[in-house]
Amino acid sequence: MRLSVWAALPWDADCWLEHHAFCRQVFHHSRHFLPLTEGAEMNSRLLETLELLSEVDPARVLLIGRDAIHEDRDYTAKQLWEAIEVLGGAFNAVGIRHLGLAGDNSPQWLVIQLAAWRAGIVVTPIANFFSSEQCQHLLATTALDAIASAEPGALTRLVNLEVSNESLADESWHAQLDHEIGEGEWRSRCLSLEKGEAVYLIQRSSVPAAVPAGTALITFTSGTTGAPKGVCLSLEHLEKVLEGLSVRLEPVTLKRHGVLLPLAVLLENLAGGLLALWQGRCAIVDTASCTGLIGSGGLNALTLESWLDERRPQSLILVPNLLQVLVALCESSPIESPWRNSLTLVAVGGAKVPASLLARAIRLGLPVAQGYGLSELGSVVCLSLPGEEKGEIDSVGQPLEGLNLSLDDTGQLMIHGRRMLGYLGELNPLSADQPWPSGDLARCLETGGWCLEGRQRDVLILSSGRNVSPGWIEAELALIPGIRQAFVEGDGLCGLIALLAPVLNGDSTCTEDAIARAITLLNSRLPDYARLVAWQVLEASPDTTQPLSIASGEMTDNGRLRRARIRERRGDDLKRLAQRISTPSTVYPCPSSSQESDVLSRHHSAS
Repeated sequence: MRLSVWAALPWDADCWLEHHAFCRQVFHHSRHFLPLTEGAEMNSRLLETLELLSEVDPARVLLIGRDAIHEDRDYTAKQLWEAIEVLGGAFNAVGIRHLGLAGDNSPQWLVIQLAAWRAGIVVTPIANFFSSEQCQHLLATTALDAIASAEPGALTRLVNLEVSNESLADESWHAQLDHEIGEGEWRSRCLSLEKGEAVYLIQRSSVPAAVPAGTALITFTSGTTGAPKGVCLSLEHLEKVLEGLSVRLEPVTLKRHGVLLPLAVLLENLAGGLLALWQGRCAIVDTASCTGLIGSGGLNALTLESWLDERRPQSLILVPNLLQVLVALCESSPIESPWRNSLTLVAVGGAKVPASLLARAIRLGLPVAQGYGLSELGSVVCLSLPGEEKGEIDSVGQPLEGLNLSLDDTGQLMIHGRRMLGYLGELNPLSADQPWPSGDLARCLETGGWCLEGRQRDVLILSSGRNVSPGWIEAELALIPGIRQAFVEGDGLCGLIALLAPVLNGDSTCTEDAIARAITLLNSRLPDYARLVAWQVLEASPDTTQPLSIASGEMTDNGRLRRARIRERRGDDLKRLAQRISTPSTVYPCPSSSQESDVLSRHHSAS
């Protein structure tokens, strides 16, 4: 019966995008989804769409990229669905109930994720940039019974083993791993796919932690310690986000999305890779060594430019510091560069973007759009379109379909509509009938778009009675060459103080004197109450961990500072800065304590 429906359509390859919404509607009502085993009940419109596309346009290329051994992996619609079916069946055959997903970006990452959902298995991504403490917390709280990856090295790191691996295609790797584990907790398997590919798997005898009914994905996000919370999300929720994004992006021509951020980050996973597949477009998923990504948000500009020139994606998702790299590339490259002309959407989110950076991007002709969201709400709440808010370039746009926004009496943004099922291990989540308190201050524009004004709980009240959002100044400081991240404080003080994390690239031009001159220039553009009075350049820890980073536990995986953790860890530094400031007009740098005598001499001579 289903085939007779499609036989009546005037179908060809180019009809797919035009009829995509109708395809999903027909399948939604027909509910044509056969679980691989009895009891696998994770129905999915995304999977139905991929199955249908494998039949009506089997040669369409949906997924391309290079894996950890730099092998090109391309999947047509037919090949992708076959891989999902085969791997999903294998997951069920070995009895997995909750799957961790680890490793670098690669096409196989999305294959594994979709295959697990096809088999009715809950998926928890494990980010490469998670600390050991965060990984152990994740494994303990989920009690997941298996971890899969396209690269065995990612698995051995998680279970703290030193296992050599001469070739990722060597299916005997698990024998060596089992030898190392002995009679321990984990056992290993190698699951072979077609095209010479393999998925590496470790399993343990474990009863996974109870999750809310309908949970498909658990994303671990913000926390003030090494114990982040697990956000439980349903496929129905995630697919409504995909649907809302598709409607919002209808005016934009999109065919190829370049995955740049880690797929373990919900924003890129959902609004990047999965959205491309949902719309029948091509997702380009290369490893970090190909794209230039370093950790969770660093970037090698030359590698990025080479990747952009080769892949020519039409859409990208960036965080503000990556947008800064892209803007610098554009400023130094010819305007007729093919990769620049191919871009039709550069979506930026994760943190506040300085208006000055947005203005530079727009002057260069970059199709920049800002988004806003929370993991608890499916990562995307609002999205602007390129050029949409000409009078308010820092607008994050209008809410997606199915969501409504309002302000409470304090100016806090309240979000009405779909949200997570709950936090892992916590009872009584906020009722869906109640608005979600975002913790962000915002204002509504006449166009229906929204602008963020800072974090409600992060507003600093100076001794002058002036209120300052630290995110504003931190975003400006992060634009200074040599500064990777900044933390601004000032509650109860006569002016603002800052801790600065330098870029550790050995650039001799990024000296403290150069930073001081840049801060003086920045202060000249700021109102008197918002000027930086004192600062300290932080040094890396003895184990070379960068300060104010995810690795140091002072930043969340989506780029937000963990302010309580920083105040606790850097309390002595902040106290020393606070004690030294006299009036808001006194501006001086205060480097690390090892350079304290030099700081004092400079301060006394300046005053």
